[in-house]
Amino acid sequence: MMKKKEKLENGIEEEEDGVPYEKLRPTYTHEALCYLMEKGFLKYCISQNGDGLHGLSGIPQDKMSELHGNVFIEQCEICKKTYDRPYYVMDDVASQYYEELEDFGKSSVKKPKYAVQCDLCGLSHRTGRKCEKKGCKGYLKDSIINFRDRLERKIIDRAWENAELCDLMLCLGTTLTVSPANELA
Repeated sequence: MMKKKEKLENGIEEEEDGVPYEKLRPTYTHEALCYLMEKGFLKYCISQNGDGLHGLSGIPQDKMSELHGNVFIEQCEICKKTYDRPYYVMDDVASQYYEELEDFGKSSVKKPKYAVQCDLCGLSHRTGRKCEKKGCKGYLKDSIINFRDRLERKIIDRAWENAELCDLMLCLGTTLTVSPANELA
């Protein structure tokens, strides 16, 4: 399914749902946080955003908990090997199939053969690609946490550990109403 695109004055093509994730760039705030980390003032970053902009700003993956996943990261459902991609990994067609099925009892899109409905969120996390690790061939899944999905235990645990160690916590761009992230503050 192709999305309708429109060329903007600045030359960026905008999809009907907005700017593609690959075209997004870190803001001055993302860059300031990275600078504070480089200077040793910021020790760890906990994010509820799935857009990957903290990583693009230069914050290392091991210094960050992306609680709700990252649209550029997929993981093998068998061996758990992780792939950090330069492109959006989610399969919106498979998710649209399940969304329409739930909303209307039928779908205008054909279900991809690899799509499997998640028992928790009702969407498909499979991206359509398979693991590249020799002998594995497991399906790759996006890392996004949708409504009703559970946070990844190791990611939330690292967030808790670092929140408990901090002397000062900066909370930016949040109303602190989404649980369990609001409990970290």
